[in-house]
Amino acid sequence: MIITAPRDYVNKSIQENYGNLVSPDLLSAWQKDLQDVPGRVVSSPWPDRIEVLSIKKSSQSEYEVKGEILELTSVEMQNDGVATKRPIDLSVGKVENRWLITAVQLGAYEETDPKVYQNTQYGFNFSLPESWQGNSIITTTWEGLSLEGS
Repeated sequence: MIITAPRDYVNKSIQENYGNLVSPDLLSAWQKDLQDVPGRVVSSPWPDRIEVLSIKKSSQSEYEVKGEILELTSVEMQNDGVATKRPIDLSVGKVENRWLITAVQLGAYEETDPKVYQNTQYGFNFSLPESWQGNSIITTTWEGLSLEGS
């Protein structure tokens, strides 16, 4: 599911991918505002899994789960790596005799090795090798002159 796709496609995809996992209230909120929907933002990297770091019982019918969304590119798939991590906090509660996710809080992306260049303007990312450490990307407009006249 790419959450930057057309709204009707995203809403249908949210229902298909999360409908059996999240509460109806959370599902409805996500379909109105995509800001906190965990999912693929651009084509690469993409979410692979959530690594659960802790589970804490907060009441008889609710748990707080802390984890990290691990995202990959084709490079990490081949090399067993992680392109980037993003913290996620989940509230899991009993809704109509089913355990469902009732709230989600997404954290900021964390840098991992290898470095990932993310171009949000054109919607692409790629991994940079360790040897690129200390280099930077400079964005300017090139103004060239013709060798033949003006």
